[in-house]
Amino acid sequence: MVRNILLNSGLLGLCLLAAWGTRFLDQWFGFMNFQSLWSIIVGGFFILFGLIFRCWATANYYKHQLRVLELRAQRQLVTSGPFHYTRNPLYVGIMALWLGAVLIFGTVVGALLVITLYVFIDVWLRFFEEKDLEKKFGNEYRDYVKAAPRWL
Repeated sequence: MVRNILLNSGLLGLCLLAAWGTRFLDQWFGFMNFQSLWSIIVGGFFILFGLIFRCWATANYYKHQLRVLELRAQRQLVTSGPFHYTRNPLYVGIMALWLGAVLIFGTVVGALLVITLYVFIDVWLRFFEEKDLEKKFGNEYRDYVKAAPRWL
C-alpha cells in the first residue's frame, strides 16, 4: 500500500512540476494563461480521479504480483478491477493527472503537450503494446479487447 501511494504521489508531483514549468513556455510564446477558479476546480477533480484510478489499478497489479512499470506483456492478463472498465487504467490515470495539472496552472503549452502525450500513448498502445499482448495471450486477449475499451 505504501509503495502504491509513493509511486502515484511521485507521478502526481512530476505532472504538477511539468505543468508549472510549461507556464514559462506560455510566456515565451506569448500565450495567455487560462487559469480560473473553474479550471482549478475541474483540474482538481481530474487529479483526484486520476490518483484514485491509478492507485486502484496499481493495487490490482500488486494483488496479482505484477510490476507496474513494465513496458511488455507480463505473465498474466489482468481483467478485473479498473481493468474491467478500460484496458489501460494506468494510462487513463496518468492522462487525468496531467490534464488536471494543466487545468490548475492554465497553461496552453501544457494543454498542447497533453494532446501530444495522448496521441503518443495511443499509437504506442495500438502498434506495440496491444500486438505484444495479443501474441502472448491470443484469444484470451482478443476476447478482452471486445469486452473493455482502450480508453474510458
